[in-house]
Amino acid sequence: MNYQVGLKLFSRNTGAIEIARELLANGYFDYIELLALPGTLKETVSKWREFNVPYVIHAPHELYGLNLADQDLRRSNQKIFAETTAFAHQLKAREIIIHPGLKGDYRETARQLKALNDGRLLVENLPFISLLETKCVGSTPAEIKAIKRAAGVGFCFDIAHAVKAAFAFGRDFLAE
Repeated sequence: MNYQVGLKLFSRNTGAIEIARELLANGYFDYIELLALPGTLKETVSKWREFNVPYVIHAPHELYGLNLADQDLRRSNQKIFAETTAFAHQLKAREIIIHPGLKGDYRETARQLKALNDGRLLVENLPFISLLETKCVGSTPAEIKAIKRAAGVGFCFDIAHAVKAAFAFGRDFLAE
């Protein structure tokens, strides 16, 4: 099986660029998955641009104000996502990973994803319960399938999230 390994960093982690350069040179990873924190584009993107490596951008998630499952946040979600796409554009990212959201409905997530209208979008599966101790949208294969179909987006499989969801549903993640 052919696969690539990514190094996940946050946009504020510019101090880790030199260490990442060394790790890349030694073949430890193939690309950077960069979580684009809101409000950091101007101060950080030029530093990331200097590091010549493939990027995948991870949109901010619920802890940073982006929640696609909440219809009341549509405007702020679009504003946060605009900065995310600026990161993706400036770093020539091939994909943008995004969480489906918390406490809402997968149909709202699909509506908002479709409205974002970016062909690089990959919806990521989530555990059943978030770090905020609320129900996650997209914790089941059925919800992810429905979101993908309705929004016309790709998929990013997070194995740790899948294991947590399987445990919450009383299922053996290795058996299915």
